[in-house]
Amino acid sequence: MPSIHDLRPGQKYGRLKAVRLVEKCKHPVSGWIYKHLWLFKCDCGKEKITNAQIVITGKGISCGCYKSELCRTINKPPVTRHNLSHGATVGGKTPEYRIWGQMIRRCDSPKDTRFEDYGGRGIKVCDRWRKFENFIADMGLKPSSEHSIDRRDNDGDYCPENCYWATKKQQARNTRRNRFIEFNGERLTLAEWAERLGIAGSVIANRIDKFGWTVEKALTTRNGAKRILSYNGKMLSIAAWARDTGLTSGTIGARLKMGWSIEATLTRPCRFAEKTESLL
Repeated sequence: MPSIHDLRPGQKYGRLKAVRLVEKCKHPVSGWIYKHLWLFKCDCGKEKITNAQIVITGKGISCGCYKSELCRTINKPPVTRHNLSHGATVGGKTPEYRIWGQMIRRCDSPKDTRFEDYGGRGIKVCDRWRKFENFIADMGLKPSSEHSIDRRDNDGDYCPENCYWATKKQQARNTRRNRFIEFNGERLTLAEWAERLGIAGSVIANRIDKFGWTVEKALTTRNGAKRILSYNGKMLSIAAWARDTGLTSGTIGARLKMGWSIEATLTRPCRFAEKTESLL
C-alpha cells in the first residue's frame, strides 16, 4: 500500500494530481497527526482539497466528475456509497459490480473454473461483503481500468482489512509463487528488494540459499561499488544517503572506515558545515 509520507506534488491517482500539502490536522490533546489535507487538481480542471489517504488508497479518484459520468452513462441518479446497492442502482453494469460477483462465484461455486484456487482452498468472502453496498462502501470505486481486487495475504479471506485495488504489476508480485523476505519490519518480494537496493534478485537468492548468509547480510552487503546502509527504518546506498543527509559520499565512506557507527556517520554534521554556521 502507498504511504501518505511518500506523496509528492505531481503524483497522480486516478484523475487527481497532487498539487501541494495544505494542512496536517493534529489531535488537540495528543498532538497526533490524524489527517493530511492536500490540494488536488482533477483532469476536468476542478481543484479539490481532501484527505490524501482517501486518494492514495483508491477510495477517491476524482472531484466527483467520474461518478456523474458513470451515472449519465447508465441513466441513473448519482452513484454514492449510500445509494449503491445490490445491483439496484447500477444494474450490474459497473466494473466494481462485476468484480464483486466474480469474487463470490470463485469462492462459493464449485462450477467456477477458478474455484479450486479459491473456495477449494478454504478462501471465503466475509459476511459483510455478501451485500454489494457494503463492498463498495469499504473499497470505493476502482482508481483506474488497470486496477482489480487483490488480497494482501493470499491465504486470507476477502474482507476489508485484507483487500485493496491493485494493478496487474502489483498482483503479479503478490502470488503464492513469489518469494517474500522480511527484514527491518518490512515484508517484500525478492523482486521488490532487488529493485529497491539495486542488487540482482539472483544475487540475493544465492547469498541466502547457496552461501547461507543471513537476510540482513544478504541485503546490506556491498554489491560491487555499492554499499547499502540501514538506519532509522530506511535502506539506501551511500550515494542515496549523501543526497538525503547533505553529506558527501566521501565523508560517509571515510567515517565508516574509521569505525564510526552508522547512526553517528549519518547524523553528525561535518566540521566545515559547523564552522560555516558559526561564522554566520
